[in-house]
Amino acid sequence: MPYEDIGVDRARAVLKSHFMARFAAAVLRESHPDLVARMTVRQTVLNWHSRAVEALDR
Repeated sequence: MPYEDIGVDRARAVLKSHFMARFAAAVLRESHPDLVARMTVRQTVLNWHSRAVEALDR
């Protein structure tokens, strides 16, 4: 999820990233249960100004 400003904007991007990762994983578990064992979930945010990708640890 991209964000422009540090603070509330970045926090919103972090929340959206966590939500989208959980949502996508749930959809894949339902529709393709055979892939779950090989699945790796990665969550990141993107600083829009510097184009730096920040991995989120959870």
